[in-house]
Amino acid sequence: MEYFRSKISDFGIELKPLDGVPSVTKDAAIAIAKREVGGDTIARDAEHITAMYTSLSDYPASPEKSPLTLPGTTRVMKDVPVWIVTFHGVYMPHSGPCMIDASGKQIPSTRDPYVFGDANVVLDAETGKALEDFNYNTPS
Repeated sequence: MEYFRSKISDFGIELKPLDGVPSVTKDAAIAIAKREVGGDTIARDAEHITAMYTSLSDYPASPEKSPLTLPGTTRVMKDVPVWIVTFHGVYMPHSGPCMIDASGKQIPSTRDPYVFGDANVVLDAETGKALEDFNYNTPS
């Protein structure tokens, strides 16, 4: 759990304990998250899947700044009751800048196009709607 908290704090995500019973069950949240990550591929390859009911705040800069408003909505990501469904130990396509030469031409990479890590889906605990997702590398 400490590893998880340290990784998500790098993204500006803050979690707080949350009491109560969510409208969306844990099993339903996992089923929805499996669809959101592209079906069975990541879910099937995951070492295990966990789901955490919590209050989430997402700050794109820092907690001293305004919380994130989801693009195309008025939804402010401050103290939102969510399920965070984590697919542990999966291979995901690497994202980030590709190599480009001085002329602007892309250079084929010899690096493995996949990274090993955890894929996370954040779902609204009241509606089951996917709000955001994030991934990070983990030691293999």
